[in-house]
Amino acid sequence: MPGTLKNYYEILGVPRSATADQIRIAYRKLLLKFHPDKNVGDTYFEEWSKKINEAFEVLMNPEVRSEYDLVYDEARAASRPTAAVNKDAAEKTTPGEGRPAITVDASIQKLAPVYVSARQAYIKAARNVAAIEARLKVKRTNTVPHFISGGILILVILVWVGVSNKHLLEKLLAAPSSVVDQASVLPLRPKLQQAQTPVTAERDTEQVPINLRLRVVAAKAYFFEEPGGAVLDDKFLSKGNKIHALKRAGNFYYGVFQSAVNSSYKIEGWLKTEDVEILAQ
Repeated sequence: MPGTLKNYYEILGVPRSATADQIRIAYRKLLLKFHPDKNVGDTYFEEWSKKINEAFEVLMNPEVRSEYDLVYDEARAASRPTAAVNKDAAEKTTPGEGRPAITVDASIQKLAPVYVSARQAYIKAARNVAAIEARLKVKRTNTVPHFISGGILILVILVWVGVSNKHLLEKLLAAPSSVVDQASVLPLRPKLQQAQTPVTAERDTEQVPINLRLRVVAAKAYFFEEPGGAVLDDKFLSKGNKIHALKRAGNFYYGVFQSAVNSSYKIEGWLKTEDVEILAQ
């Protein structure tokens, strides 16, 4: 075919009505003959190998092939009347009167291969997107069973730890009850109660080092300068954010929040224990 639009049927040596099997057989035969590995350094065989692969990809894709046939037929039909006009003009023109006229179908022939290639790339991209969406759907479907099995495994581990340390749990559960019973039987004197009041306050504000990962469960978790003190310039975190807790004092955690998006953004201060929950280590 004239111009830049290639005749893929002619390259593979098959008729316009060739089936997919006929195209595949012709492709294999030509590829064995013109494969560049058998003719290393020969640019002729390399170019023909590229042409054969290009023709095979276009003709084996039904959508791209139909688009190619349509463009091919339009370009061929447009070139026929133009060729006749150019022939008559050439016969009437004497040598040296001027350059031959530009054919009307030149732009069509130049754009046709670009259109076919773009259409082919679009179809491949659409198929890749569909495949990715299918994999994501399968992954989401498989997440629920994994979550359930993980929860069951954690429950089994907790039960096993509880059974293995049954005597330790009994001691821990028995210790508070004995103190309560003793306090109810032998109440403290008024002076003794007054003397112990400051000790309780010191324990509530005593800062104990910890290393925990917390998650905000309140709609807004505010940071304080000190346990029960003023709010730090109205700074807070919304529900779902994670914090690294370093200390605890009474009903407050001293936490540090570091933004994963902006490393320079950092908040630290005291938060209420009721606004957060401890994540599993």
